[in-house]
Amino acid sequence: MKQEGEGGESMIGDPGEAVIEQRPTVNEELVWKARAEEAEDEVERLSGRLEEVERELAESVAQLNSAEMKRQIERELFESDALDLEACCLLTEAAVSQMDEPDVGEAVRDLRKRKPYLFHAHGAGDGMVRGNGAGPGRATMLPAAHGGDGLDEMADSARASGDRAALLRYLRQRRG
Repeated sequence: MKQEGEGGESMIGDPGEAVIEQRPTVNEELVWKARAEEAEDEVERLSGRLEEVERELAESVAQLNSAEMKRQIERELFESDALDLEACCLLTEAAVSQMDEPDVGEAVRDLRKRKPYLFHAHGAGDGMVRGNGAGPGRATMLPAAHGGDGLDEMADSARASGDRAALLRYLRQRRG
């Protein structure tokens, strides 16, 4: 093997001798500094991920609250016998969003008071019968054979046939 001696001379050594290379000593301070920089990068990456997850969580909570509010509004409107559930739902959502303390029941009662034509009327002589098994608080029309005006039968016929003329006859009869 060839070795360099002092002054740049090459020395040939014994082939059985192990050549020892001397590496420069690695400064421990440099190692710890590199590790600290890696850790800081990892902390920064995890902080960004945490912010993203927190934002997604806030969006999910907002969507859940919105869905729960919509369900509560629809239940209140159903129990109040709303004719057009979709329109009443939109009006109630707008009213609830303007309240300091959201109260769906109060918003539905107010809507029923301001726009009674969006709800079934339960006065005497309107052909409505309560407590006939149609559900809690639900009213149904008496069939024509029992002294009613037969709106249920006309609605069922129009729904089953899909005939537009039958639907128009039902709507005209319902209107008056």
